[in-house]
Amino acid sequence: MLQTIRDRAKGIVAYIIVGLLIIPFALFGVYNYFTGGSNPPAATVNGIDITRSELDNAVQRQQAQLRELLGDRYDPALFDEERLRRQVLDRMVDQAVLLHFVRRQGLRITDDSLRSIIRSQPYFLVDGRFSGERYRTVLQQNGYSTEQYEAQLRREHLLRQLEFAIAATSVITQHDVAQFVALERQSRNLAWLRIDAAGFRDQSQVDKKAVQHYYDTHKQALRHPAQVKISYIELSENAMARQTQPDDKALHRYYEEYKDSRFTLPSARSVRHILIKLPEVASKEQVAAARKQIEALRKQIVQGADFAQIARRHSQDVGSARRGGELGFVRRGETAEAVDEAVFNLQVGEISKPIRSRFGWHLIEVTAIRPGGVKPFSQVKAQIRRELLGREAAKRYYELSNQVANYAYEHPDSLEPVAEKYGLAIQQSEWFSRSGAEEGIAANPQVVEAAFSAEVLKQGLNSQSIELDDARQVILRVDHRKPATVPALEEVQDQIRARLIALNAAEQAQALGAELLEKAKSGRSLESQAEGKGMPYSAVGWVQRDSKKVPAAIIEQGFLLPRPSADKQTLAGVELPDGDYVVLALRGVRDGDLSEIDDAERKRVRQALQRVESERTLQAMIELLRKQADVTLDRRLTAG
Repeated sequence: MLQTIRDRAKGIVAYIIVGLLIIPFALFGVYNYFTGGSNPPAATVNGIDITRSELDNAVQRQQAQLRELLGDRYDPALFDEERLRRQVLDRMVDQAVLLHFVRRQGLRITDDSLRSIIRSQPYFLVDGRFSGERYRTVLQQNGYSTEQYEAQLRREHLLRQLEFAIAATSVITQHDVAQFVALERQSRNLAWLRIDAAGFRDQSQVDKKAVQHYYDTHKQALRHPAQVKISYIELSENAMARQTQPDDKALHRYYEEYKDSRFTLPSARSVRHILIKLPEVASKEQVAAARKQIEALRKQIVQGADFAQIARRHSQDVGSARRGGELGFVRRGETAEAVDEAVFNLQVGEISKPIRSRFGWHLIEVTAIRPGGVKPFSQVKAQIRRELLGREAAKRYYELSNQVANYAYEHPDSLEPVAEKYGLAIQQSEWFSRSGAEEGIAANPQVVEAAFSAEVLKQGLNSQSIELDDARQVILRVDHRKPATVPALEEVQDQIRARLIALNAAEQAQALGAELLEKAKSGRSLESQAEGKGMPYSAVGWVQRDSKKVPAAIIEQGFLLPRPSADKQTLAGVELPDGDYVVLALRGVRDGDLSEIDDAERKRVRQALQRVESERTLQAMIELLRKQADVTLDRRLTAG
């Protein structure tokens, strides 16, 4: 297992591994939301349908995951849509059989647990507190009812219970950790001789016949990709806000409604303190000694010493001591009871007597008093306007987004009806291919993906509503298209000639490299060969897998070579991406040593191995449950 992880966890394979680890639970909760005779099942699992709409939704989520995971490297053309749909459907079936199993085991999420989970979500908080209004608004903006969202949470956390249970049974031994560290932290002693392909370019001759032959046999690779121009309408909260202008009556109503909860400030006092700590269980002697120390400090301050300087030198509250004892403004009830009482009985500049709390002995000084009271309407009017604009814009955006999407679907052959009905401008893009564009609407991968989908490109229909972010979406259609074309030879002959010269130079570099490799295997050192040929020689020495001072291709090959014997190095040839060729020598291997890493790193390794082992156990469990389940797949519905 460890060797497999080591060999495969790199580059794009690492992304695939991460995807496989997160997908089983990340995709869950996307079904059971759609019903109706026009929504046939794509699969039935133990009598429960997974519908076509649910599958579509899950595929969109998977595509969004891939976009987020790969970032700028995401290219829709690399992912066959039909294959992706089949994979997503299989995973939905996996999740369905898991949920069936979990429920048969009697696992449940109580109402109190669910309530606690919801109230802890940061996107439902306003000023640090759960807001029912915010909760409903966020769900509406994302197309959920409260019932749907809460049912989804129950399912997700049921499966999480299963995940935790499996993780708890995964045993990783000290030997496993040591073996992994030996591989992960392994160092290898590398040296190499590099043959520069550029030195052979002047020797490479390319005639017209070779250019013509390359053109004739590589037309598909040379062709210009298909391109489209789209028209689109855009709906956004920002646009809604520009169209919304709440009047003064609405502002005053909002002010009166939230005056007590939002616009009333309790009184507060700016405080600084000095603390002499006491242990939780302190002896009389310790209490007396600490009190004597705090009284001596108070005496210095009363006699004219600077409170801040005394706090910096003597306070044992490290955080505030650096700031001269400053705690900032505090409200009643925010500090320990004894301290709270003193704070709100002191006058500005007055030094308290020693105060005992569970932390120790304090000296308190109040440096400013901020009276409480209701903020006047004039002071918060601009804030209220912004909040009302945001609220009304979000509400209007949510209402219109559904209406616009439905109307565009009902009139699929043009954007003009929906644009005219809702007062939206139809915009046009420049030409773009499946690779998208560097700027403009086609810089968004979702837009490119939709424009080249079968529904939009081949059937000529409006796209579905495409959510570009939480507050912006577009609907598009293809207006013009250019098929893929093969350029004339005259357009690309210089490009072909340069390519052939580079290929010929690389072949000559490889031929020379193979010759030098054989000499090295016969016993001639790389150093002597480098001197004789005037080639760059590097003896980089000991490196690890993540070394940045060695080209990636050399690192990869260097860590694939078998260990050298005590008196003989291991040799290999390596072709580099730029056409250069390397004769590589592996001169030694040193395994990572578990004793050289600290406890925190050992814990990290153990947890990583445990996650991999848990995933393997989960997959084995899914395979068993699928064999036992009643599963019917309608493969006709997996294609878009």
